[in-house]
Amino acid sequence: MKTGMRKSLLFLNFSFVVFCGLVMGFLHFKNFFSIDPAAEHEVVVLRSELEDLKMQNQILSYRLQDFQTSVAGWVEKNPSLQKTMMAKNILSVSRSPSSLPPMDLSSVLIQGLTVKFNENDFKSVVKDAEKLISKYPTSPFVVESYFFMAEAYFKMQKFEKV
Repeated sequence: MKTGMRKSLLFLNFSFVVFCGLVMGFLHFKNFFSIDPAAEHEVVVLRSELEDLKMQNQILSYRLQDFQTSVAGWVEKNPSLQKTMMAKNILSVSRSPSSLPPMDLSSVLIQGLTVKFNENDFKSVVKDAEKLISKYPTSPFVVESYFFMAEAYFKMQKFEKV
């Protein structure tokens, strides 16, 4: 045989061996990388359960916020209850972790501002708005309380403070 033909046959043999090796490797690892239908179904079920648990957690979180707002409203209206709650809060500080954030009562204060504004009690509106702004400077209701305070000053004709 000629040298050129030998090289071609050698190249063909080499190519055939490489091709067979690739096919065998693919067949061997094909099952390793493919997802079992039963496992895939289990993943879908677990994701569904996770979404349900997230929804339940969110609902409970909203219920807790509503409860806290209700309690804060009751405490705000009852001075004797305020003293009792202050005492309990002082006691609970020594027992609870300091990493817990304080309860944000700005939503209760803004509701009170709205009621007092509608009742034309503008001095109380200004006082409560200043209280909200100083106690809860990062609250989403700060802008609204500034608005109520400016409107109250305007209604009282204290234009220099607006």
